[in-house]
Amino acid sequence: MRKRKAISPAIVTLLLMAVAISGGIAVWQSMNSQAQTISKISKLDIVDVSLAKLQVGGKAFFSVTLKNSGTVDFDAIEAGFWDDTNKYVSFIKNSANLLPGVQWAENDVIDANITPNQKYTIKVIGTTSDGSTFSMAKTVFAMG
Repeated sequence: MRKRKAISPAIVTLLLMAVAISGGIAVWQSMNSQAQTISKISKLDIVDVSLAKLQVGGKAFFSVTLKNSGTVDFDAIEAGFWDDTNKYVSFIKNSANLLPGVQWAENDVIDANITPNQKYTIKVIGTTSDGSTFSMAKTVFAMG
Protein backbone atom coordinates (compact mmCIF):
# COMPACT_ATOMS: atom_id res chain seq x y z
CA MET A 1 0.00 0.00 0.00
CA ARG A 2 1.14 3.45 -0.86
CA LYS A 3 1.05 6.23 1.58
CA ARG A 4 -0.30 9.48 0.20
CA LYS A 5 0.84 12.79 1.49
CA ALA A 6 -1.78 15.45 2.00
CA ILE A 7 -1.34 19.05 0.87
CA SER A 8 -0.08 21.21 3.63
CA PRO A 9 -2.80 23.34 5.28
CA ALA A 10 -0.54 26.39 4.89
CA ILE A 11 -0.39 25.92 1.09
CA VAL A 12 -4.18 25.43 0.88
CA THR A 13 -4.71 28.61 2.91
CA LEU A 14 -2.40 30.58 0.60
CA LEU A 15 -4.17 29.24 -2.52
CA LEU A 16 -7.61 30.16 -1.14
CA MET A 17 -6.37 33.64 -0.25
CA ALA A 18 -4.96 34.13 -3.77
CA VAL A 19 -8.27 33.06 -5.36
CA ALA A 20 -10.25 35.38 -3.06
CA ILE A 21 -7.94 38.35 -3.73
CA SER A 22 -8.02 37.90 -7.52
CA GLY A 23 -11.81 37.58 -7.43
CA GLY A 24 -12.05 40.77 -5.39
CA ILE A 25 -9.81 42.63 -7.82
CA ALA A 26 -11.95 41.50 -10.79
CA VAL A 27 -15.15 42.69 -9.08
CA TRP A 28 -13.54 46.04 -8.13
CA GLN A 29 -12.38 46.66 -11.73
CA SER A 30 -15.84 45.91 -13.08
CA MET A 31 -17.58 48.20 -10.58
CA ASN A 32 -15.02 50.97 -11.11
CA SER A 33 -15.56 50.83 -14.88
CA GLN A 34 -19.34 51.07 -14.45
CA ALA A 35 -19.01 53.99 -12.04
CA GLN A 36 -16.85 55.93 -14.51
CA THR A 37 -19.37 55.35 -17.30
CA ILE A 38 -22.29 56.48 -15.13
CA SER A 39 -20.45 59.62 -13.99
CA LYS A 40 -20.13 60.94 -17.58
CA ILE A 41 -22.77 63.63 -17.97
CA SER A 42 -23.33 65.64 -21.15
CA LYS A 43 -25.27 68.84 -20.47
CA LEU A 44 -25.41 72.32 -21.95
CA ASP A 45 -27.20 75.23 -20.30
CA ILE A 46 -28.47 78.29 -22.13
CA VAL A 47 -27.02 81.15 -20.10
CA ASP A 48 -28.42 83.89 -22.33
CA VAL A 49 -30.21 84.12 -25.66
CA SER A 50 -31.64 87.10 -27.50
CA LEU A 51 -33.26 87.72 -30.84
CA ALA A 52 -34.05 91.19 -32.15
CA LYS A 53 -35.51 92.45 -35.42
CA LEU A 54 -33.39 95.17 -36.97
CA GLN A 55 -34.79 98.13 -38.90
CA VAL A 56 -32.86 97.01 -41.96
CA GLY A 57 -35.06 94.75 -44.12
CA GLY A 58 -34.79 91.04 -43.44
CA LYS A 59 -32.07 91.36 -40.81
CA ALA A 60 -32.03 90.24 -37.19
CA PHE A 61 -29.55 90.17 -34.33
CA PHE A 62 -29.10 86.70 -32.82
CA SER A 63 -27.03 86.15 -29.68
CA VAL A 64 -26.55 82.98 -27.63
CA THR A 65 -24.35 82.02 -24.67
CA LEU A 66 -24.05 78.38 -23.64
CA LYS A 67 -22.29 76.73 -20.71
CA ASN A 68 -21.00 73.17 -20.51
CA SER A 69 -22.56 72.02 -17.22
CA GLY A 70 -21.64 68.38 -17.73
CA THR A 71 -18.51 66.34 -17.12
CA VAL A 72 -17.45 65.64 -20.73
CA ASP A 73 -16.04 67.87 -23.49
CA PHE A 74 -18.25 69.00 -26.37
CA ASP A 75 -16.60 68.78 -29.79
CA ALA A 76 -19.40 70.43 -31.79
CA ILE A 77 -22.14 72.88 -30.85
CA GLU A 78 -25.10 74.24 -32.80
CA ALA A 79 -27.68 76.85 -31.79
CA GLY A 80 -30.41 77.95 -34.15
CA PHE A 81 -34.07 78.74 -34.85
CA TRP A 82 -36.65 78.80 -37.66
CA ASP A 83 -37.66 82.27 -38.89
CA ASP A 84 -41.06 83.38 -40.22
CA THR A 85 -40.32 81.93 -43.68
CA ASN A 86 -39.43 78.55 -42.10
CA LYS A 87 -35.74 79.06 -42.89
CA TYR A 88 -33.40 77.52 -40.31
CA VAL A 89 -30.74 79.97 -39.11
CA SER A 90 -27.94 78.75 -36.85
CA PHE A 91 -24.48 79.14 -35.43
CA ILE A 92 -22.37 76.00 -35.78
CA LYS A 93 -19.07 75.55 -34.00
CA ASN A 94 -17.12 72.44 -35.01
CA SER A 95 -13.91 71.58 -33.15
CA ALA A 96 -15.36 73.53 -30.23
CA ASN A 97 -13.48 71.66 -27.48
CA LEU A 98 -15.87 73.15 -24.93
CA LEU A 99 -14.56 71.87 -21.60
CA PRO A 100 -16.74 71.33 -18.51
CA GLY A 101 -17.53 74.62 -16.78
CA VAL A 102 -16.59 76.76 -19.80
CA GLN A 103 -18.96 79.09 -21.69
CA TRP A 104 -19.33 79.63 -25.44
CA ALA A 105 -20.91 82.75 -26.89
CA GLU A 106 -21.75 83.80 -30.42
CA ASN A 107 -23.65 86.76 -31.84
CA ASP A 108 -24.15 88.20 -35.29
CA VAL A 109 -26.45 90.12 -37.58
CA ILE A 110 -28.13 87.47 -39.71
CA ASP A 111 -30.51 87.24 -42.67
CA ALA A 112 -33.77 86.23 -40.99
CA ASN A 113 -37.38 87.38 -41.08
CA ILE A 114 -38.73 87.68 -37.55
CA THR A 115 -41.66 89.48 -35.96
CA PRO A 116 -41.24 91.49 -32.73
CA ASN A 117 -43.01 90.03 -29.66
CA GLN A 118 -43.44 86.66 -31.37
CA LYS A 119 -42.14 83.46 -29.76
CA TYR A 120 -39.27 81.57 -31.40
CA THR A 121 -37.86 78.23 -30.30
CA ILE A 122 -34.08 78.18 -30.01
CA LYS A 123 -32.66 74.71 -30.57
CA VAL A 124 -29.30 73.72 -29.08
CA ILE A 125 -27.41 70.55 -30.03
CA GLY A 126 -24.02 69.45 -28.75
CA THR A 127 -21.89 66.46 -29.71
CA THR A 128 -19.48 65.16 -27.09
CA SER A 129 -16.01 63.75 -27.60
CA ASP A 130 -17.36 60.19 -27.28
CA GLY A 131 -19.95 60.81 -30.02
CA SER A 132 -23.09 61.14 -27.88
CA THR A 133 -25.42 64.10 -28.42
CA PHE A 134 -27.27 66.46 -26.13
CA SER A 135 -30.16 68.61 -27.31
CA MET A 136 -32.53 71.09 -25.75
CA ALA A 137 -34.84 73.93 -26.74
CA LYS A 138 -35.85 77.25 -25.22
CA THR A 139 -38.58 79.66 -26.25
CA VAL A 140 -37.69 83.34 -26.52
CA PHE A 141 -39.67 86.43 -27.49
CA ALA A 142 -38.17 88.47 -30.32
CA MET A 143 -37.50 92.11 -29.57
CA GLY A 144 -38.16 94.87 -32.04
